[in-house]
Amino acid sequence: MQDDAATTVIHRETAFGQNNQVSIASIDQAPRAAQWLGGLGALPFIGLAITGAWLDEPLRQQALTALAVYGAIILSFLGGIHWGLAVAGLGSGPLLRRLWVSVVPTLIAWGALLLPR
Repeated sequence: MQDDAATTVIHRETAFGQNNQVSIASIDQAPRAAQWLGGLGALPFIGLAITGAWLDEPLRQQALTALAVYGAIILSFLGGIHWGLAVAGLGSGPLLRRLWVSVVPTLIAWGALLLPR
C-alpha cells in the first residue's frame, strides 16, 4: 500500500487472482450520485425517529418498527460492502477473517429484530 498526504493507493490480489489498484483521496472523488444517495439514506432514520417520538399508538409502534427494520437493512448493506471489498482484494488482513467479520453486522441486525419490543 502506498500512502501520501493526498491519496491512498491500494494494491491487492483479489480472491480470483486478479490484481486491483484503487485510488482513494476523499469523499469528493465518489460519484455524485453515490454522495447524494448516501446522504439521503439518513432521511428515513431522521424521519422515523422524529415521527416515532410524536405519534400515538399504534402508529408510534409502526414507526419504531420501521426504524428498526431500516437500521437492520443498512447494517446488512454495510456488511455487504465489506464482503465485496474483501472479495475484491481491497484492504488488508486475511480473506477468511474479513469475510467472517463482514457477516457480523447482518447477524447483529437480525438478532436486534428478534428482541421483544
